[in-house]
Amino acid sequence: MFVVNIADILIAIDNKYDYVKRQCKNYIIDSDKYDFCVSVTEVDIEHEIAVNGSITTTEQIESVCLYRKIAQRLPYYNAFIMHCAAIECNGSAICFAAKSGTGKTTHINLWRKAFGEQVNIINGDKPIFRYNGNGFNVYGTPWSGKENYNRNTFAPLKSICFLERALLNKIDKIQVHTAINKLLHQVYLPKSDNNAYDLTLNLLDKLMSTADIWELHCTISEEAAVIAYNKIFSEK
Repeated sequence: MFVVNIADILIAIDNKYDYVKRQCKNYIIDSDKYDFCVSVTEVDIEHEIAVNGSITTTEQIESVCLYRKIAQRLPYYNAFIMHCAAIECNGSAICFAAKSGTGKTTHINLWRKAFGEQVNIINGDKPIFRYNGNGFNVYGTPWSGKENYNRNTFAPLKSICFLERALLNKIDKIQVHTAINKLLHQVYLPKSDNNAYDLTLNLLDKLMSTADIWELHCTISEEAAVIAYNKIFSEK
């Protein structure tokens, strides 16, 4: 067992395999105190094998199961996991969400290419959003997609962009009813725990009132990043 500090929450991970400890190495702290503990049973592993055919090793399956156990507890700490790529730019977190294969990683790399040292990656796939009383901070996690883009850091959330492939680059704010439908497809919802589920929905209400939410129709070009940057940072 080891303890990690993720999103300023101390989590004990009771692991069977070394894979997840290596994965979490940048988040491990020397402590015997923690907010909660997660572990995986053989039943959990068998279920994951049944529903997720893309994972090939038991060690990786344990890691995914542990991630799900953590995600189910996060709403009790004013937090949730969102399937998106998060960067820090000019001191703020900008997050890009889309259906798998649309190009989240490609787009954040375009921002890195266009703006250089102004941009740092927080997490490439599963950052944590945590409410701080005024808005949300976006935190890196060890679960970060096949590119393994993650850092143990955070930044205050400014904007979420939902990406759509297009022939021309265009970015517009989206209405609340559209935003909630898109968010519900990307946020981890703990459906087996009614209280945690309700807490997550309450957090999404706060999210929509404290962050700008955009739809970005984009090509695979630096121009897409520049257009998005100029619009996002021109907003008051």
